[in-house]
Amino acid sequence: KEEDVVYYDTCEDPEQLQANDNLGLTHDTRSVEIKKMWRQVHQLETKRGRICARRSYLRNKQDQCEESRRAKQQQERENQERIQQHHSIQLKRDQKKEAARRKREWVNQERQKTLQRLRAFKEVVINACYCDF
Repeated sequence: KEEDVVYYDTCEDPEQLQANDNLGLTHDTRSVEIKKMWRQVHQLETKRGRICARRSYLRNKQDQCEESRRAKQQQERENQERIQQHHSIQLKRDQKKEAARRKREWVNQERQKTLQRLRAFKEVVINACYCDF
């Protein structure tokens, strides 16, 4: 019997109590919505975390790629300088060889001229000696 008995507070109106009960149902649906929203917030935070991590990874990867590219360019410049040095050294060697070849050729030409002059002189001397007789 006590279960069927409803006790009213002297300050409360039974209609107001009924309205409060309806608010309780609304409160339950609101708490479900709030839980759903919190779940969405958590999912969005997780998604944001993944996006930030991915951006950080890509930024680091970009930095690594740029550093690698700079290192390759530096290596290429050093190789070009080395090739240029080798080329200039080789050019100097070739120039020295060419100068030595020209000098030898000039010396040989001078020898030939000298030998021709000697032969001509010898013929003149021999002819002069034979002519005297």
